[in-house]
Amino acid sequence: MTGLAYIEFSEVGLRLAAAAGFAFLLGVERELKGKSFGLRTHMLLCIGTAAFAIIAMELTLSLAPQENAVSVDPMRVVDAIIAGISFLGMGSVIRSDDSIMGATTGAGIWVLGCIGLATGLGLYAIAALITGLVLFIFVILNPFDNWLKKKLSDYSN
Repeated sequence: MTGLAYIEFSEVGLRLAAAAGFAFLLGVERELKGKSFGLRTHMLLCIGTAAFAIIAMELTLSLAPQENAVSVDPMRVVDAIIAGISFLGMGSVIRSDDSIMGATTGAGIWVLGCIGLATGLGLYAIAALITGLVLFIFVILNPFDNWLKKKLSDYSN
């Protein structure tokens, strides 16, 4: 007995493994750049988000058919996940005098929560697409971003 009423245990494993895999791809990129939110942090955060989504679905589905059951709104769980992830993301942003550091990491953490939520809900294609787009932004656009900053710096001097 797995304790799961509606989602097969193997599907839960697949969803959590997918969350770990997508987060692994993003975490490696962050780790290679020496960011504080690296591989393990990304994986834990994404797996945790997926797990909360799975638990919310199980709770919603298991209580829905019962008479006089407490009404469960899965969007409240999603709202709580978003709030928690946002709190972590904003914790990575540091502001000093005229500069802000960590905003990209914070935004990446926020999107990572979305990837975890998508995998937890079994929306693998959406999670894969989001992961691909984030990798494109982190890896492919990084040299362009650096070039653009240099050009703007040269222009302002």
